[in-house]
Amino acid sequence: MKKLLDYGIFQYLWLIILMPKAVQFAFFLMLSVLFFLKSGLTLKKDALLIVGFLYVYLLAIIYNVWLHPQLEMERIFAALNVLGMWFFSLIAYGYYSKQEIEFSRIQKYMHTNMLIMIALSLVFLLMRYEQNVVFLGRSLARTDWLATGRTERFNGFLEYPNLITLFYLLALPFALVHIRKKSKRYKAAFIGLSFVPMIASNSRIGLVAMLLAILCFIFYDFFSARLRALFLLLTPFVLLFVFLLFSTQIGETISDFFHLRSGSNTLRFRVYEESLRLVFERSPLIGLGIREAFATSAHLGTHSTYVGIIFRTGILGSVFFFVFFIRKIIQLIRKMRKAGYANYLGFLLYFLIVIIIEDIDGSNWPLFLLFSYLGIAEANPASKGRPDLISSLSLACATPSLAERA
Repeated sequence: MKKLLDYGIFQYLWLIILMPKAVQFAFFLMLSVLFFLKSGLTLKKDALLIVGFLYVYLLAIIYNVWLHPQLEMERIFAALNVLGMWFFSLIAYGYYSKQEIEFSRIQKYMHTNMLIMIALSLVFLLMRYEQNVVFLGRSLARTDWLATGRTERFNGFLEYPNLITLFYLLALPFALVHIRKKSKRYKAAFIGLSFVPMIASNSRIGLVAMLLAILCFIFYDFFSARLRALFLLLTPFVLLFVFLLFSTQIGETISDFFHLRSGSNTLRFRVYEESLRLVFERSPLIGLGIREAFATSAHLGTHSTYVGIIFRTGILGSVFFFVFFIRKIIQLIRKMRKAGYANYLGFLLYFLIVIIIEDIDGSNWPLFLLFSYLGIAEANPASKGRPDLISSLSLACATPSLAERA
């Protein structure tokens, strides 16, 4: 039973992803109850900031329902679902912060989850424009309209394609730790194939963020210290030379890339602008709590974790959240620097970039998984003879690079 509680969320991630959202909520509720019964809810000081955030969030929902009784029940239930998932995630954070976790198990499970995602993307490429696959109401592909015309976007049976970027954030770093002892060929093949789902999903910012993270990983893991120093010395001059020769072509390529889905860009910025305008007009202190319908295919307070937090919890809730968030980022950076954790710093950058344009709580499982990781990172089982998450990762990062081993 303990193994299922400790590792079930990682081992059976795809089964959880495929569940309907209401079933997911019931599953996480049951899991949270088991977590609570087993370890209680003793939280460290940092986590109390999230408790404050949750109180403000609940108050904002109640206030908005009282002020606007005509609100659709669907939107109210959606807000309560998100609030519930934040609470369940907080319980998971408290539970994992007190457990002795075998990090190698998580590495193995997330590697398997990545392989499943890669396999699905290859099936998508084989069947593209021919036939879509629908399973439990989820589709393998979705139609997308680009500046160049109609195309098919890889959805991977997730709720929406951009969740693939969050999936990568929560799975790929740990998969890369798992394959650190694999052959050079397997590493190269795995890293190369890992780009396929992201490219097929047409997530531009996700692809850019992943490319930065992977380049950082390869830079530190595949090259010796001498080559890294030479690369850093020569790169500015090479980039300047290339830019001077091909500045026009580079500018056009970048412009085309970011305007490939110009309608999506326009809608996003309209949502951001209107969300911030409305919250500071109606309820700047505690926010509006409930995401409201906007245009035909979006809701206010969505498409950005940062904007969403401000919209739903106002100034007060945002202070609680961002103080917690900034403290965690600083703690992670310090641990990474101290542990020689340089080849995974790119994934922290990946996270910060992606949540600018994605909701970390847009679906149930990413938020729960993220707080589970934070709890594991917070734990200190090393004193009991077991390495914690940071120590396990740093051990992998402290090993010589492939070039140095060769």
